Amino acid sequence: MKKPLDNERFLEFARSYLRESFPNPERIGCPPDQELQKLAYSPLKADAIVTAHLSCCSDCYVRYAALLEEQKLRLRSGMYKPGTSWLALRPRPAFAVLGAVVLLCVGTVLLMFRHSPEPARLSLILDLRSASQSRGLDTKPSETKMRVPRRLLNLKIQLPFGAKEGMYSVSLQSGEAVVWSRDATAKVIDHVMSLELEGDFRRLPMGKYQLLVQSGQARFQYPLQITRP
Repeated sequence: MKKPLDNERFLEFARSYLRESFPNPERIGCPPDQELQKLAYSPLKADAIVTAHLSCCSDCYVRYAALLEEQKLRLRSGMYKPGTSWLALRPRPAFAVLGAVVLLCVGTVLLMFRHSPEPARLSLILDLRSASQSRGLDTKPSETKMRVPRRLLNLKIQLPFGAKEGMYSVSLQSGEAVVWSRDATAKVIDHVMSLELEGDFRRLPMGKYQLLVQSGQARFQYPLQITRP
């Protein structure tokens, strides 16, 4: 009879897998650091989406693991700061979150071995033809209002009149942070200068963002809202 895999060896394998298998050095689509801190110090108050994000982003997992190790050292040394959450003084919930992340990792591996197909993408057209170009960082963005669901998307962005062919950078911003970005080449599709690209907005929090489209000196900015799937 085959000896079962030692728990510690299994956990170390899972941790190593999470640290190395999903590199995201530019932290695209990542939650802010304070959300990772909340997950480490007060896990019951943290957003479950952040936990799921750790299972597919090595850089966030490494940061979270470092925060959790700091918390462990605080608990061992008896350190306490005024205003520290009561939950932060209890190691169990935080380590339970780590266990949940490991389980998510295992689930990801199993899905890979089963060759599960990627969820269907929704095709969506963003019509920006009537929008005007922003000139300078202080220019107010267009009043064009767009609503985009939290889904896997095939996006077609119809550029404003006068836009030229070439490479464009497309990004979503929340405040000063860039939460998603892609590059695409503009070409004429059905008599309209357009960009075709894929987007995965499933892990972005619902709310208001700015869509920024740039090519050289041309810069277009629009308000956009991420909605329910």
